[in-house]
Amino acid sequence: MALVIAGDVDQNLFRWNGARPEANLFGIDEIFPDIVTRKLTTNFRSTKAIIDAQLALIRKNYKHGGGIYEDRFFKELKPREGAEEGERVTFTMASDPTSEAKLAVATILEGIARGREPGDYFVGARTRAQLGFLEGPLVRAKIPFINIAGGSFWDSRHVADIVAYAILTHDSGDRMAFKRVYNIASNDNTYSFGKNKGEYCPHRYMGPAFLSAAGGSLDGIERATYTKEGWRWKNGVEDIFNLMYSLGDELERIRMDEDKKPGDLIRFIIGNCYLKYMKAQFGLTSSDAAVNGKLEDMETVAEIADEFESVEEFLGHVGQCVRAAEDAKEKKWDEYVILSTIHRLKGLERPVVLGMGLVEGEIPKTGKPQGLLPHTFSMIPPPQFGVLPTGGMSKMEDERDAAFVLVSRGKEEVHLFGTETYRKAEMGPSRFIFEMGDCIEMG
Repeated sequence: MALVIAGDVDQNLFRWNGARPEANLFGIDEIFPDIVTRKLTTNFRSTKAIIDAQLALIRKNYKHGGGIYEDRFFKELKPREGAEEGERVTFTMASDPTSEAKLAVATILEGIARGREPGDYFVGARTRAQLGFLEGPLVRAKIPFINIAGGSFWDSRHVADIVAYAILTHDSGDRMAFKRVYNIASNDNTYSFGKNKGEYCPHRYMGPAFLSAAGGSLDGIERATYTKEGWRWKNGVEDIFNLMYSLGDELERIRMDEDKKPGDLIRFIIGNCYLKYMKAQFGLTSSDAAVNGKLEDMETVAEIADEFESVEEFLGHVGQCVRAAEDAKEKKWDEYVILSTIHRLKGLERPVVLGMGLVEGEIPKTGKPQGLLPHTFSMIPPPQFGVLPTGGMSKMEDERDAAFVLVSRGKEEVHLFGTETYRKAEMGPSRFIFEMGDCIEMG
């Protein structure tokens, strides 16, 4: 019987789930003194130019490059025999995430004009929130895509809940929107009895009977209070009325004040209802690779809304994105541009890879480091909200591994992008861009 152990220190993306090379791989020869180590050094996927960029980057994780890993685990990758030299990896800075997304889509369109297909492209990002900026430009460019980071950004529960409240400000008869949020209470909703009387209550506790009595619609909630069971729903109905009245006022201010933007309605929903609800119900833990991803998602919704002249236009855009995702569900990935977090791209490959958000900078006013790749929480500890633990700092070596995985997905071309501003912070190129040195062609 033979024991075979396979490991790759350079693709360590799941430390939070127990994948720690120092525990699982380093020191294995001390446990098994007779073990024979064989390195797989031939890369059968990529051009020489892409492989050179990978090596320049990942070398920084090892002692001969200034890192912490033992050099004996370093793999001197070489291209397959006959592999093309290929084009150098490119890096281009845009002014903001919206412009970055448009630049990425323009790159795809240029490739399609040269004969490529949508199925030739991966678009990878460190966080799911970044992918939200891409869906609109892709829809407008009529480029078919699938977001495999948990479905469409707009289908995420917390994103869809916020949008549902915005929809009700425009269409009080929208049954799907009302069904989503009729039990999601405002900041002012309180328990009316019991030991918690007077304290914040995140739920209105109005079940299917209420929904039926109201005809499934916001328009019917007053009618529901006149039914036999109506007394039970009085407090909840009052909370709905008060919140929707406030949302109507905010919508009117947006329409009348040229300094107000559509995203202000989203921020109002978050600040007066959803953030407090989410903290109480779920805590602020990550459901993907990004710590506190839900917070970023919600701010992304507001930022995207700000791109439009009116809330109506924004909601129309969201509807387009959702329909595009639904149309793609039953079809093959081969025909679509794939949007994904880097973690979900591991093990996959395509001719062209686009990488978003390779930037870092400082948090405004505090001077603390901030980044997308490397992520902020590889440089400072994540905040703790006192509901559920949000996790600890990630290791910079793991962030470099994420960049390595992103670049190494590409077979023929890799195009990386960054933004000069993000969340009002000034950003510059990621350290990983500089570490690739001459292997990068700066745009």
